Amino acid sequence: MLSDALGRPLRFIVTAGQVGDVTQAPALLEGQTGDAVLADKAYDSNALRTIIAAIDAEAVIPSSRSRKIAIPHDALAYKQRNRIERCFNRSSTSAASLRATNAALSTSKASYSSLLP
Repeated sequence: MLSDALGRPLRFIVTAGQVGDVTQAPALLEGQTGDAVLADKAYDSNALRTIIAAIDAEAVIPSSRSRKIAIPHDALAYKQRNRIERCFNRSSTSAASLRATNAALSTSKASYSSLLP
């Protein structure tokens, strides 16, 4: 999911559970502009950093432990990542409550089992 600085969703791509999120980052960033791209360690790749540099934005991504030479990031800017986390929490909370409702319906009446995702 790509969100703006206020944590509002801009784009999202749904993938299978075993697909790494970093694989979708180039498509999410395509055509975007901004001053910085904030992401967690899972997004620390040279290829993604190159894409971010190509859109003239700063990569605010902590280095993963496997990186031999750590790339510094703006720790103060990285603290703003919580806005993105709130965006995820809002979207996953509503999806989780829908699944819970569907599960409750399927246990109370067999005819509702088709509602389960």
